[in-house]
Amino acid sequence: MIVFKMGEILLTCCFEVMMLNCFLKTLLGNRKRYKGFYVPIMMFFVVGILALVNSFHNTLANLFSVPVIYCIYTIISYSESILKCISSAVCFYMLAMVPEFVISTIFSLSNYHDAEKVLENELSRLCLLLAAKMITFIIVKCVEQIYKKKEYDEVRNGIFCYLLVLPVATMVLLVGLFYADIHIPEKNKLFLEIGVIMLLFVNIFMFYIFDKLITTMAKANKMERLYVKSAAENKYYQQMEHVHNKYKTLLHDIKKYIRTAADLIQAKDTNHALQIFEKLDIKIKSTSYVNYCSNKILNAILHERQIKADELGIKYHINLSQDLYVDHIDDMDLISIVGNLIDNAIEASSKLSEDGFVKIKMFMANEGHFMVWEMRNNFLTSPVLGRKGFITSKYSKDEHGIGIHIVEKIVQSYGGKLKIDIDDLEFNASIIFPIDRSDRQ
Repeated sequence: MIVFKMGEILLTCCFEVMMLNCFLKTLLGNRKRYKGFYVPIMMFFVVGILALVNSFHNTLANLFSVPVIYCIYTIISYSESILKCISSAVCFYMLAMVPEFVISTIFSLSNYHDAEKVLENELSRLCLLLAAKMITFIIVKCVEQIYKKKEYDEVRNGIFCYLLVLPVATMVLLVGLFYADIHIPEKNKLFLEIGVIMLLFVNIFMFYIFDKLITTMAKANKMERLYVKSAAENKYYQQMEHVHNKYKTLLHDIKKYIRTAADLIQAKDTNHALQIFEKLDIKIKSTSYVNYCSNKILNAILHERQIKADELGIKYHINLSQDLYVDHIDDMDLISIVGNLIDNAIEASSKLSEDGFVKIKMFMANEGHFMVWEMRNNFLTSPVLGRKGFITSKYSKDEHGIGIHIVEKIVQSYGGKLKIDIDDLEFNASIIFPIDRSDRQ
């Protein structure tokens, strides 16, 4: 039994060090880089020291030595300032000790169990200890969820809430074993104690898999963003190459136009000469590429939609201020916001037999502290409104309608606000972004 007790202490200390690492990695970031097996050796060394301290069963020794061990380990392992390392280590120590104190207090005050008998019963004592560790585990994972909110949102973080069912169920099971007061042979009790300890590490393993899923999803999302950005930039360069080729063709033919017009003027046939110059002017205008702003991605989006609008016979008006600043917006978010809104506008106005229009205005306001986007279009079919606001301009809610919701979510992530007005067969979407001028220095 002495061997089993030492194993129990070692596993408990190992759990505490694992939770300490999770907590510190969330608050302090990545650990220092050491060569070879320095890190695992140091972790085993810390586990051994904690086990040695706990083996004395001296509350006063634990109270003073454990936080010191945590602080030294944190300072050696992480590259943050000493004050921040000590503060984080002490925070974890308090976080780990409070559940044990609370559970011990609650069950010692219970009329159903005598505190001394509980401490004498190894299984009951182990159940109380592991129940306290499960509370610590849940708190640490909730702290991670708060600090990694952006990453968890990427995987629609209801998965995290579902996964919390496992540690909560484990804690309920441990409390149930405590209250059951089961009398079983020592050999069977040993297997049960080993099982509940293993259950503790099963929880850690499940959340480890979940963290790996988060990391993989983040990498996949990053690759997707790079692909979308690359595709948008590729379209921009294709558009520029297309315009360049048209310029080359125009320059090749322009001498012929001018010579023909000069011959007509010498022959005093000014009417035909004017017609040639008018055609030349039209060809020059059709060849020109409008550079709306300095941002290549936004240029590509606006120019691509302009080509689509021209094909559908929609009047496409763009007005961008010279001081427009969109560089602080992620490229993929820019594509999602502008692309969704313009696509919806073009689709709605294209249903009109004539006089369909899309008007886009982007400008800086309040001395550059705010950026305002306004997109207007007319429509034939009235958009559908639901309890949560605008749904879609289509009758089929199942097939469409996520575009505006995506836009609103992205806008809110930048501290902005999306406002939608529908009046006199016109749809107006307005977005206001607050601008941190320090980003532009």
